[in-house]
Amino acid sequence: TRHTAHSGLAERLSARLESVPRPARRFPPRAIAASLGAIGIAGVITLFAADRGADASAPLLRDVVNAHGRSLMEGRLTDIAASDQHVVKPWFGTRVPLSPPVLDLTTEGFPLVGGRADFIDGQVVPVIVYRHRLHAINVFVFAADRLPAALLGHQQRHGFNIVGWRQGDFVLVAASDLNVADLDRLAGHISAAP
Repeated sequence: TRHTAHSGLAERLSARLESVPRPARRFPPRAIAASLGAIGIAGVITLFAADRGADASAPLLRDVVNAHGRSLMEGRLTDIAASDQHVVKPWFGTRVPLSPPVLDLTTEGFPLVGGRADFIDGQVVPVIVYRHRLHAINVFVFAADRLPAALLGHQQRHGFNIVGWRQGDFVLVAASDLNVADLDRLAGHISAAP
């Protein structure tokens, strides 16, 4: 059923609504929108500057993480694919200025996959590649006299764990999506080798 409103009802309601005082606005809607926009932009700039500042203080770390990520994305994990350390170690001899510690750690759960030469911080660096289950591990080898202090210890960037340690004349840095405990085990096996 439909009912028709009394003819003067709409006029009375309009008159009544006009007589009700409206609350005063403290901030116009445009001012609120502009303020929220400015706060959002300032937040984005702050986050971007903080991330850029962290990378700027550790360019070696940034280069290592980027090189590790590139090796996975482009399918260029190794330049020489071999599980024999006696094949991989001599391969480095003609391509990089260092003779890195290449080990077969298959019995420890870290089989040697091969190696490659990468470009980090303006220099050619040997990278020894291991696997642990389905995880690829890149071990970057630097000369200790060019000590990249930013790479020592445990760090995490862009979903990758990085473990760096000093060993004799070298600084070794392992990068992987593998957990830190397993990366520490790998570092321990490499360090314990004669």
